[in-house]
Amino acid sequence: MKSFDVLIIGGGVAGITAAVYAKRRGKKVAIVEEMLLGGQLASIDRIENFPSYASITGEDLMYEFQNQVKHLEIEVIKIEF
Repeated sequence: MKSFDVLIIGGGVAGITAAVYAKRRGKKVAIVEEMLLGGQLASIDRIENFPSYASITGEDLMYEFQNQVKHLEIEVIKIEF
């Protein structure tokens, strides 16, 4: 059985942010998610108020979040209901 210091329920923007901060504090972190990481970002056409991007699609920003999770080696646990 695996053990984690921090288990985050939900892989939306808030969950990913929490996971990144916890991982950078040296914690063993996992995100539990039913669907895709990024939550509802994939359904947003255009985001123009996110720091560091003048304009980006939700899908592209979701991809960037997924890359960061992968880069930091944060485990993602997929669940099915």
